[in-house]
Amino acid sequence: MSLGETPWVDKNLKQAWPRLAREVPESWLPRWRMMPKSPTSRHEKLAIEEFACGHYGCVMPTNEQGLVCKITSDPTEARFVAAYLELPKPVDGGIVKYEKVLGLADQQHKRRPLYVLWREEAYDIGFMTKFFGWRSSVEGYDDYQVRDFKEGAKLLEKFLELAHAARTDMIKLYKNKVVMFSEEYGHRQEVFGRLLEAIWQAFESANPESDIRYHKGVSRVGVLLRQCYGLAMEIANTDQVYRIGSVLTEYMDEGILLADVHLDNIGKDSDGNATITDPGHAVGIHPRWAKWPEIRTI
Repeated sequence: MSLGETPWVDKNLKQAWPRLAREVPESWLPRWRMMPKSPTSRHEKLAIEEFACGHYGCVMPTNEQGLVCKITSDPTEARFVAAYLELPKPVDGGIVKYEKVLGLADQQHKRRPLYVLWREEAYDIGFMTKFFGWRSSVEGYDDYQVRDFKEGAKLLEKFLELAHAARTDMIKLYKNKVVMFSEEYGHRQEVFGRLLEAIWQAFESANPESDIRYHKGVSRVGVLLRQCYGLAMEIANTDQVYRIGSVLTEYMDEGILLADVHLDNIGKDSDGNATITDPGHAVGIHPRWAKWPEIRTI
């Protein structure tokens, strides 16, 4: 477990601490520890404990059993969590359970807004990378598990490829990424909603066997989404990862594409089942998501 390796995390959490303490139980707050003196400093200082950090943020332990806290500058993850908290929960796991998300007013990292969220702790994150590619066996797993995980890893990589292509095409259709993700759509929200309506209709009517080379624009996005859905259903029929496939299909049924679920953000829940630990770029594909749920800002 690292300590104080991400200065912007310490800085922003110290600034937000009094507000966070008013919003959540004390046991939900990230854990602080005293950093040892460095060769260049004569003084000890408090720093946040960190489990792991990525491009957008850091996951930190709390004093609540099985609960972690994350600070992130990824608005798509924060908005997905807000939607997750409003939608029916997956009945059989497959994605970590989220408890709360808050925006930090007037705080940014690299000119991006900051959010704090709380979710279920996951373990052995990235374990499925062991099953992808040339590896024929993996120590500690039975042959049938290796077979299923290898098949699941292959299908998830293909899902990621198609979902990324669909998201990229959608951004091109919207001309400007801000239209897709901004909280303040203004007069563009109506246009955005019409685009999503057309995309949803194309998705519902698309033939997954259609040759993508003969499609463009909304029609192409519809075929890509239908192919994603078919892959998600295949994943849902692969024993060791069926929960993940069920989550991907359930959220597509709700009009949300999880477009960046890769092997590095799949871990295990407390029962050892494969689970998504980071939804990645959540993209609305139904007009209901022309505007995502509001995130409480403190």
